[in-house]
Amino acid sequence: MTWGRKFVTVTDEPPLAGVLGTSGARPRVRRRRSFPNPVPPSNPLESDVNVKVVQALDAHLLPRAWAMYWDAFNQLNAEAVQRHLMRRHEFDQVMADGRVQKYLCFDDTDTLVGLATYTNQLDAVPLISPAYFARRWPDLFDEHRIWYCGFVSVAPAAQATGPFQALVESMWRQADDTAGVIVLDLCRRNADRGLAQTIPLMLGRLAGTVRTERLDEQSYWMYEFPGRQA
Repeated sequence: MTWGRKFVTVTDEPPLAGVLGTSGARPRVRRRRSFPNPVPPSNPLESDVNVKVVQALDAHLLPRAWAMYWDAFNQLNAEAVQRHLMRRHEFDQVMADGRVQKYLCFDDTDTLVGLATYTNQLDAVPLISPAYFARRWPDLFDEHRIWYCGFVSVAPAAQATGPFQALVESMWRQADDTAGVIVLDLCRRNADRGLAQTIPLMLGRLAGTVRTERLDEQSYWMYEFPGRQA
C-alpha cells in the first residue's frame, strides 16, 4: 500500500475541478449518539493541498483516479501473495458505492494527487467479517463508530508535498469527531517497509496518544518436496 491539507469539505456532489489494522481496544468512554451515516470531519491544519470528501466519484475523475491507484498498487501485486490491486470493474464499483467515502486530495492546480477510501459501513468492505467487529466492540459497531480505511494512494510526483499526511489527518478527524476507532490492513511487505510504525506515529502526533492492536493475521504456507526426482 502506498499512502498517498488546506481544508476539508464534505459533499455528495462531485468536485468541481479535475493504509493501519491500527485499531486500538476500547477508546476512552464518551457517550455519543449513533452515526448511521458519515459525519463531516473537522478541518485539518492548512497546507498547500485540499482534501474533499465525496460519496461517489465523478465520472470525469475516474481515469485519473484509476491510473494513480494502479501505479500505487501494481508493484505490490507482485510482492504480496494476496491480491491488493482491484480489477478495473471492482475499482469503479467502489468509486460509485455511496456507503464508502472517497477522500480526494487536490494540489494547488486542482489536480487529483491523492485518493483514499473510508467507511463506517463495514458490510461495504469485501473480505472482512462485520460479525467479528460486532462481537468484539458491540457498542462501537452498533453506533457505526468503527472506521475502515480501504486504501490510500498518492501520485508519485506528489509524495513529497503532503497528500498522504493530509488524507491521514482528514480520516483521523472523522473518527475522532465520532469517538471512533480506525481499522486497516497491512500486508507483511508494507509492514516491513515501516508503515506499521509510521502510521501510529502520525496518528499519535494528531491525537496525542494512540493505542495499536494487531487484530488478526493470515499466513500463506508452501510445501515442497526436495527429495523427489522429476
